[in-house]
Amino acid sequence: MDAQPLSRGESEAQKRRATRGRRWASAKKVLVVNDHVEVRSVITEFLRRRGFIAIPVRDADSARVICERVALDLVLLHLVVLDVAEAAFIRLVKRLHPTTPILVVSVVVDPEMERECRALGSDDVLRKPLVLKQLDRVITRLLRTGSTPGS
Repeated sequence: MDAQPLSRGESEAQKRRATRGRRWASAKKVLVVNDHVEVRSVITEFLRRRGFIAIPVRDADSARVICERVALDLVLLHLVVLDVAEAAFIRLVKRLHPTTPILVVSVVVDPEMERECRALGSDDVLRKPLVLKQLDRVITRLLRTGSTPGS
């Protein structure tokens, strides 16, 4: 592929920014909310290698800021326990982005917790430890089917 010459006054940095801007507009954006830096990094890298724009954040408060500013295609939320902050965050996502799927990941997944997550608006709940192949299948399914408002 031939490199196109730079137009007058256009620098390489400007071209890179334009390319990133086009990618940002077209790629699926996944918000990764996980308080474990290593797990967050692995999931973020996994998603980026599959062409997603992964936006990693530490907690629901940080995620709230992103959610209010960015049109998201999927939220991957790690829960230790379903507390007030996480419940409020799930409700916020559903209010701002009603068709954005929410995938909850937790070590503790019992029927009651799964029922509560789904009642708040999550679309699926996975038990940790995560198997990346399974995560890939669930993400693909959720992005294909989307979320049903009010689910």
